[in-house]
Amino acid sequence: MEQLFRRRTQRLGIGLAAAVGAALVSVAVAGPASASESGTAGPTVAARSGSSEASHPSGTVRPLTLAEVTSRGLTRFVDTENYHAAKPQLRTSGAESATRTENAAASASASGCWSHDFKSHTVDQLHGTGHVDWCGNGTGVTYASSSCSGYEAPWMPTYQYLSCATSPAYGVGYNVYDLRVNWDLCGIYVPLWGACTTHARPMSHYRYDANGGVHLIAQTGA
Repeated sequence: MEQLFRRRTQRLGIGLAAAVGAALVSVAVAGPASASESGTAGPTVAARSGSSEASHPSGTVRPLTLAEVTSRGLTRFVDTENYHAAKPQLRTSGAESATRTENAAASASASGCWSHDFKSHTVDQLHGTGHVDWCGNGTGVTYASSSCSGYEAPWMPTYQYLSCATSPAYGVGYNVYDLRVNWDLCGIYVPLWGACTTHARPMSHYRYDANGGVHLIAQTGA
């Protein structure tokens, strides 16, 4: 009888461990996995009332002050005498087509710089992050830089941020700057094996224009 009780207890423990593992898999990959393509109807999110920032499920974009532009060494990319960073907007439709602007005249009083922080379309406890700074003169992009990273909740030992890659396009000499970011996130990392058993590979693609506009071109969650 004692041996039978031990065997049943062991089976119950194995079954419970399997259930917990399955739950962790579902949490890791349960983030929405929808894509939003250019031209698809979607909301336009302008700056909040009384604020120069624009918020969106994908992140926050804000204009840089002239003091920030100076401290970051970006003054050579803007007209400091006519600096006016327009209030930003985040859109999911109506993105401009990319065109060259080398010989185009700058718009009057339209010189500005902006900053965009965003995260991947996955769960809050495990997600990728991205950052873009760019400047424009109302007609063309005069400066652009980008970076990416990731976040893993310290209280979830099976979650691990693995890597990310940025793929920029256009930028200086064009009317827009494009950035595509791909992340590799691990939902179940097994230290004993030193390997990941469940991957999520979200992607975000944004287009930035010379007036502070940010357009979500596409986004996937896995």
